[in-house]
Amino acid sequence: MYGLVNQAIREFVIGKFGDEVWERIHTRAGVTDPHFLPDKSYDDQLTYGLVGSVAEELGVTVPKALEVFGSYWVTFVDSQGFGALLNSNGRTFRDFLENLDQFHSRLATAYPRFCPPDFEFSEDDNGEIELIYKSDRSGLSPMMIGIIKGLAKRYETEIEMTSELGDNEATFRISIIGQTANAV
Repeated sequence: MYGLVNQAIREFVIGKFGDEVWERIHTRAGVTDPHFLPDKSYDDQLTYGLVGSVAEELGVTVPKALEVFGSYWVTFVDSQGFGALLNSNGRTFRDFLENLDQFHSRLATAYPRFCPPDFEFSEDDNGEIELIYKSDRSGLSPMMIGIIKGLAKRYETEIEMTSELGDNEATFRISIIGQTANAV
C-alpha cells in the first residue's frame, strides 16, 4: 500500500492517543522507520502489522480498528489536499458512492502501483443503495464500513446501513434518511 495509508495510521494514533502509544505500536509491528512517504509503495504486510498492533494496543478487534480508521481516512485525505478530488466525484453522498470506481481510476493515474478495490453500485425503486465491494486484499472490508460512515458525515447525510462482510468482498445496503442540501 502507499505510504499515505501508513501516514494516516500514524497521524490517527498520535492525534488520538499520543506519541508514546504510537511508539509502542510501530515497535510492536516491527517498523523501524515510522515516517512514511505518501507516494512510496510499501509492502502490504507492513500496513497489516500496524493495524494489528493498533488493535492490540487499544484492546479492540482488528475489524473494529479498521472501521474506526476508515472513518478517519475520509477526514485525513480531505486534509491532505484531496478535497477537490473528493468533490469532483460527486456533490452528494449518493453520487460519490455511484462514482467510486471512476474515482479510483483517476487515482490510479497518479499512483501507478495502486491496486484499488472494485465497486458495483445499484439502487432499487425505494432508493436503497446496494454497494458491492471486491478487493484483491484480504480483510479490509471492515474499513469500508468506516469509509461509508465518514463519507456520510462529510456529505452531511444521515444513513442506515447493513453489511455482509467477507475477506475480499462485502455487500452494503444503505438507506439515506436525511441530508443537508449542497453539503459539499
